[in-house]
Amino acid sequence: MVIYMTFGSVIAPNHSSGFASASTDAERVLLEEQLKQIEEEIAANQAIAKAYEAEGKTLKSEINSLDNKIETLNQKIKAITLSLRRIESEIGEKVSTISQTEEKIILNRLAISKSLQGVYEQEQQSLVTVLLKNNNHS
Repeated sequence: MVIYMTFGSVIAPNHSSGFASASTDAERVLLEEQLKQIEEEIAANQAIAKAYEAEGKTLKSEINSLDNKIETLNQKIKAITLSLRRIESEIGEKVSTISQTEEKIILNRLAISKSLQGVYEQEQQSLVTVLLKNNNHS
């Protein structure tokens, strides 16, 4: 038995070799049943293919959505990175200002210490001078 398929249709061979009419009819019924089964399988496969196609479109949509989310997160990361760089720069400036202020405080303490030492020495000299003057008068 030979079955010819041409673009989705099945053509049963036409034998006129003397088979009995009953066997030809039985063969034809069998071929029609096989054809019906094959057509059902084709329809099922087409439905599966459409389902896969729809699933593929859904997956592509999800992938595109995830790609967009990733891009958004990458942009946020870039913005945060730039903010951190700006903050680091500001911190560096503050540290520099604090260091300069500490140096000024140290210099001012030294100047105040020298001034106080000078005032103390002048007071001591004044007391000695007063005492010496008083001793000379007595």
